[in-house]
Amino acid sequence: MIDDHPEMFWLGAYKLSYSYSYRVSGGVYTLSVSSITCTMQYDTAVYADKASVTDDYTRMMAAFDAFEVKGYTRYEKVKSIHDTIAKQVSYDYEFTNGTAHQPTSVFLEPFLPVCEGYAEAFKMLCDREGIPCVIVVGKSGDGGHAWNYVKMEDGKWYAVDLTWDDQSSIFYDFFLVGANSTNRYFDNDSTTFADAHIATGDHFINSSFVLTYPTLCETPYAQTLGRANTDIAVRKADGIVLLGKSQSLSTAFIAPYGSTVSVSGTTTGGTVTVTQGGTTTTYTVARRGDVVVDNAVNTTDYAKVAKATVGAAKITDKAQLAAADLNGDGTVDAFDASLLDLYINGEELY
Repeated sequence: MIDDHPEMFWLGAYKLSYSYSYRVSGGVYTLSVSSITCTMQYDTAVYADKASVTDDYTRMMAAFDAFEVKGYTRYEKVKSIHDTIAKQVSYDYEFTNGTAHQPTSVFLEPFLPVCEGYAEAFKMLCDREGIPCVIVVGKSGDGGHAWNYVKMEDGKWYAVDLTWDDQSSIFYDFFLVGANSTNRYFDNDSTTFADAHIATGDHFINSSFVLTYPTLCETPYAQTLGRANTDIAVRKADGIVLLGKSQSLSTAFIAPYGSTVSVSGTTTGGTVTVTQGGTTTTYTVARRGDVVVDNAVNTTDYAKVAKATVGAAKITDKAQLAAADLNGDGTVDAFDASLLDLYINGEELY
């Protein structure tokens, strides 16, 4: 219940009771259960009474509803949740926050969560955005730990450890990674994610129930990583890397540990090639809005998109289609033309 619905952070102990009757006929016992009652208690280690629970819940849900998630693609939304939480909070190294294990610690001051608080808030926001996400509990090193698995549009599950990515700056070493992924910034550690994150499913000490989890994809969602604060999105399903209108392609990417990244071109139609462990993956670049492929986003692009929306021009190239489809809904229409007009004139896409 708690891992599927972390908004019910206040749950503590519970007690089950039931009423029944039975009868015997011909040596056969028939049992009839008339009622089952589940009595929930507050987590009394944190909350003194119902009023304190109600207050935290009300304020948390207001902050949750107001939490802005940007992007059109699933990758963009997951990255937006990841980055916004990391910017808003700091890990409670001193263990001074009594609610650090609750999602309230992410949404409410003093914004001091520990791993469980990170993972619960992350799941709540993914759930709100319709992105399949689970909380994973287990061990890291000698201690307990919590992180998330996210199901991307390719149908596979990838890991996000927001706690470990929230450093002095935002890292992406543990963002949509696979079981065999290694990190870049933590001493160039060759330890795989699965080796450093042992999913036990044993959430409570001496629990008789062990959680099970989806199978984690062996490889990361994206074989290449954007540098921090870069305007990039990856669409693994069709091998597209989306680039912002002002983002330099040549400086946008970093090489994950043990890999090389090479870039060809400057804008729509260019490529990003990643070689890792004998496997080479090539992504096609689409600079949002640069449909005419001149490394600029201007009225010339708008004219082409506008013509395409009324059938006066055709856009058939995969990269150019991705550049024109600004809202990522798979079609180029008047909505994209309107967004492009705003984008050209300095507005954000979302």
